[in-house]
Amino acid sequence: MTNVIKFPERPTMDVTSDASEMFEDIAQTDNLSQAVVLGWTKDGQLFVASNMTEGPSMRWLLDVAQVFLDEDILTQ
Repeated sequence: MTNVIKFPERPTMDVTSDASEMFEDIAQTDNLSQAVVLGWTKDGQLFVASNMTEGPSMRWLLDVAQVFLDEDILTQ
């Protein structure tokens, strides 16, 4: 098999990190109307949640976020 591309492994999880504090801070934000939350549970399962009801809207928001991340706008 010469055309096999090895998919990169998932990065090692930071077991010292806890998203609880971040969610408490976000809950204090009163101007957030729609959100998509992505992450890993402590047992390594993918977690996805949103208050948006339509898949295409969620996908559009994720695509916009990817553009920002790719262009490194979020860290400027």
